[in-house]
Amino acid sequence: ENFINKVSTTKEKKRKTKVHRMREYINQNFTKEVTASNVAKSAGLSISRALHLFKEETGMSLSSFITKLRIDYGKYLLLNTEVNIAHLANEVGFYDQSHFTKYFKKFERITPSRFRLKYKS
Repeated sequence: ENFINKVSTTKEKKRKTKVHRMREYINQNFTKEVTASNVAKSAGLSISRALHLFKEETGMSLSSFITKLRIDYGKYLLLNTEVNIAHLANEVGFYDQSHFTKYFKKFERITPSRFRLKYKS
């Protein structure tokens, strides 16, 4: 039984390390184009294995995780800069303002401009 526990613990550590590598890669690159292929490569995994493992460990799909990260960074920039929303959208990794606004509204239930007006002191 002790051997089985050790094997199980070792597998768990390896899984967490691989997810940590993927998250690290995403955190360093989320403002650019992030592909499932590159995320998988960062952890030495196949795309399907990476996607499965990522969701299993974080509770979020890879694309949702990246989008949430971009939205959170967008919120920070909205509150701490005067950058216009079109420029900000590109800066946080969206192709254009309409995509940024669509996803911002989906996650925050408010448009970026209203968010800025409401919460910026």
